[in-house]
Amino acid sequence: MTSTSTSTSTSTSTSVLISELARAANEVERLTKPERAQLMERAAKAIEDLREQFGYVGAPVRNRSGDTVDLLRAMARAPGAYAAGRVTDALLDAAKIIPRSHGWSRRTWAMRNQAMAGRKVG
Repeated sequence: MTSTSTSTSTSTSTSVLISELARAANEVERLTKPERAQLMERAAKAIEDLREQFGYVGAPVRNRSGDTVDLLRAMARAPGAYAAGRVTDALLDAAKIIPRSHGWSRRTWAMRNQAMAGRKVG
């Protein structure tokens, strides 16, 4: 698989997840506890993967309640312990953070590659 197709595949799966999060946030009362947990874990993993992929490890993405990944994971472990409104907020926060992180990382990676291309080797 080429880097272009990998990038396209990642962008597509990211777009699908964002759509699922936004849709679920609007229908949170219809979701089962396992569905809530699965979506929150997938969102946390997506944010975490983007951080790792672009060297943003250890730098939390914060929302009103602290680090989004930590909050999503806590909510995934106890999906019935949070009010529907709080779950909606968390899903919408994730749906906003993922494309920002993805966009930031793509720009940063492009700038890094441009800078590296300008260097002389040897």
